Amino acid sequence: MAVVWAMWITRNAIIFDNGLAQVEKVVDDVKLRSWKWRLGRAKPSASCLLYKWIAETLICLHR
Repeated sequence: MAVVWAMWITRNAIIFDNGLAQVEKVVDDVKLRSWKWRLGRAKPSASCLLYKWIAETLICLHR
């Protein structure tokens, strides 16, 4: 869902704000948004810091 949402936001920026598609920005947005969504659903003891989420996503998901 984070990938679809990031692509949708980028699409809207291109269409309505004459923006440009920047792959790096979309990827960073996916990482940040998925981490935030995970924080909202995870138990406090199972949460990971953002740098750990980016480096070891699968480990964080299995907590």
